[in-house]
This record gives sequence, structure tokens and C-alpha cells, in this order.
Amino acid sequence: MLKSFVISVLVTAVSLWLIDQFSDSINFKRGKEVQIILMLSLLLNCLNISVTPILQFLGIPITILTLGLFYFVINGFVLFFAFNFVKGAKIKSFGTAIWVNIILTALEAGINWLLNIR
Repeated sequence: MLKSFVISVLVTAVSLWLIDQFSDSINFKRGKEVQIILMLSLLLNCLNISVTPILQFLGIPITILTLGLFYFVINGFVLFFAFNFVKGAKIKSFGTAIWVNIILTALEAGINWLLNIR
């Protein structure tokens, strides 16, 4: 269980680094990118384990009304919160957080597929 959590943190960190390299939407303090990305990745995975399921449960009525699209808003909120919590990590806006989360999820899925994880 701990091994899969550590792998998930590392895959998220690589995905965040890739998004940072190809996009101006997110920025990390220069000189400390590795520490900030790892801290953000750790926090994001902890939030996805603990807070996201609670928010998804509370948002079931809105999710039904929006045919599942509200999940993007919930995940974007969690990502936006994590970026604002970690010093040195910046994201442009909440709307950007939603798009970055979609790209992050796709990158994580691609990396997991390439490495035959899960």
C-alpha cells in the first residue's frame, strides 16, 4: 500500500513537472522546483485520498444534474486549494485549475499505462 502511494506521488510529480515545462498556467519557484513539486504532489495525493471522496459524496445531487461534469469542478477545486497551500507553487485561476487537472489526469494515466502500473 505504501509502495503504491509513493509511486502515485512520483507519477503526479512527473506529470506536474511536464505541465510546468509546456505551459505558463502553473509556475514553481525557480531553484526549488523539485522540492515544491514533490510537496505539492504529496499534498495532492493526500487530498485525493481524504477530501475528494467527501466532496464528491456531498456533490452527488449537482453531479447528477450536470451529468457528471461537476466532478471536474471538485477536482479542480482540490488542485487549486493545493496550489494555494504550497508556498512557491502558483496557478493562474480556478478555471485554469480545472483544465490543468484534466491534463494532469491524462498524463498520470499515460505514465501509469507506460510503466504498467495498476
